[in-house]
Amino acid sequence: AQGHNKSNKANKQTSVAIEGYGENSPKKEEPKKAEKPEKTEVKNVSSIKIVDKIDLDALNKKAKPAEPKKAEAPKNEVYFDAVNAGFKAGEVYQVLAAAGKAMTVSDIAKKAKATNEEVILGIGWLLKEGKVTSVDNKIILA
Repeated sequence: AQGHNKSNKANKQTSVAIEGYGENSPKKEEPKKAEKPEKTEVKNVSSIKIVDKIDLDALNKKAKPAEPKKAEAPKNEVYFDAVNAGFKAGEVYQVLAAAGKAMTVSDIAKKAKATNEEVILGIGWLLKEGKVTSVDNKIILA
């Protein structure tokens, strides 16, 4: 029964009068009608000289808003996990097998379309398995 009373209390709405808002707000005064300004006459119009015409199209072209800065391209990140190392090892192995000769890390990276770090990761895997060896600072299939 007490839980029922709590829900009834929660359902009751409370009204709060805030001074300056709603029905309690003071009546706003109507703005006064503007008085008409006195007319001024321009005498001697011949003394006004046109110095130069403004080309609005050219002005608008110059006044374009600044373009937002382009976000910097994210740096290549190398994920050091077994899955990524295994995939990079496969890419390195395929490049070396197709070339049939010893290659530098940068040459392998170009052919595999990978970063030097990713190629080194793959080479480490292949070295551990005994699939590649190093000759004159180049990598070749074992």
